[in-house]
Amino acid sequence: MTAKQKKKNRKWIILAILAIVIIGGAIVSRPLIQARLADDLSNIQTVSATVGEIVKTVSGTGNLSAEQERFEIPVEAGVPIDQVMVEIGDDISSGDLIATFDLVELQGTIWDIQDQIDSLDQQINLLADKSESRYITSGVSGRVIEITDQENGSVQEIVADRGYLALLSLDGTLQVTFQPITDTDIAPGDSVTIQVDEDTKFDGDVLSASAGWVTVTVSDRDAPYHEMAAVYLSDETQIGEGILEISQPMVITGTDGVIEDILVDSGDLVKRSTRLFKLQASPESEAYLRLLAQRSELAELLQTLLQYKAAGGLYALDVSGTIESVLLSDGQPSAAIALTGVRQLETELVINLDELDVALVSEDQPVDITIDALPNRVYTGQILEVSDQGIVGQGGTSFAATVAFGEDEDLSGLLLGMSATGKITVERREQAVLIPLQALQESSGEYFVYVGQATALDNLGEVRPVVIGISDGSFVEIASGLADGESINYFYDDGSGDYWFGGRPGSVDAQGQ
Repeated sequence: MTAKQKKKNRKWIILAILAIVIIGGAIVSRPLIQARLADDLSNIQTVSATVGEIVKTVSGTGNLSAEQERFEIPVEAGVPIDQVMVEIGDDISSGDLIATFDLVELQGTIWDIQDQIDSLDQQINLLADKSESRYITSGVSGRVIEITDQENGSVQEIVADRGYLALLSLDGTLQVTFQPITDTDIAPGDSVTIQVDEDTKFDGDVLSASAGWVTVTVSDRDAPYHEMAAVYLSDETQIGEGILEISQPMVITGTDGVIEDILVDSGDLVKRSTRLFKLQASPESEAYLRLLAQRSELAELLQTLLQYKAAGGLYALDVSGTIESVLLSDGQPSAAIALTGVRQLETELVINLDELDVALVSEDQPVDITIDALPNRVYTGQILEVSDQGIVGQGGTSFAATVAFGEDEDLSGLLLGMSATGKITVERREQAVLIPLQALQESSGEYFVYVGQATALDNLGEVRPVVIGISDGSFVEIASGLADGESINYFYDDGSGDYWFGGRPGSVDAQGQ
């Protein structure tokens, strides 16, 4: 055999071996491909749309805190203190003893105050015997334009209600100011007619005419105050109208007393020092009223000291909390404040809401509260307020929401600072068509599902566009596009990541392209 023939035979042998390997490989790989394809199809889930209730919630985490209020325990200044019974940092409750009094010195103080009261009573009796009638007089000359008609009325109440007891005109005139309604030459001193109604007319004079305004005066003897009046020229041409006001007014006021008699009438001329009102006889001079006020203060102090003596000491009344400062000392007279402290008013939860959720939350919404340290119990509460000022952090912006616990909740065992979660129901749907959230597909902002027969990972069925509603994180509401009981297909990812054909199918658009 020649070398050329040997080389040709070797070539055919190699080709034959390769053919056997390829055929054998094809025979072996076929069942492997089928097995892997079967595995891929097993990750295609088929479920039916169901009808039920779905609830959308918003959650936030935070810590328990408490609204605090500072308080003071007052004491009469100068009370002799024997021993202080509390210190800074102590917790006190209503009824706790704060300090004891030196009862011997306290009794001496009580006797001194009673002596002062007796002395005041003598002075008050002397002033009461000197009571006399009082009058309200005019401080200027003028004409009475208006005056109260409230005999037996309180001076203080009348002035508070209308601003005066009487209203005087000092220069004898009323005036009306207006803008002319016709083009005419008007000058100060011109005579005009002022008409209040068809049968009531008065002679008047132009006082001023400048800058587009005219002021006309009329005697205050007969013209009615605060009435609308029309102004006419001698040829009966109307040039304007306005309200009759007092040219130079003066109000008569007072501060105390009761009117017994009104001594003048509207329209009367009065002079300086003319008596306008007689007040009921009263000993209420300034000195008399001052003595009464002093006696009232001493009587209240005496009552308080007698109560101190009966109790034997100073007690916290309707107060509980932690003492921040003590202002009393053993053996020293008391200050006006015995101590200050702070008390917890109400336990509450402050949670942080994501900026994407805060718009869904409002005051009074119910909240389910779980405490990290007590995971088996759910407390009820409601939103008290939502801050309108965001807190910027590395993870984005959050907003603080304050949650109040329900009034009937037992908060025993809860400690300030404990971590907690608040879950807020923001939407609820009854009789909604629901599918698993994994089954919902999305592309370019449009949502769809696969219906019909799924044959492979890249062919999950017919594309069906849908409109979605709310989601609870596991299921989603289908508002339209799918009916109760319809079957849908979707790729179920079990987390292994070992799928032939490149794993999970690629995204498609709502037309299946």
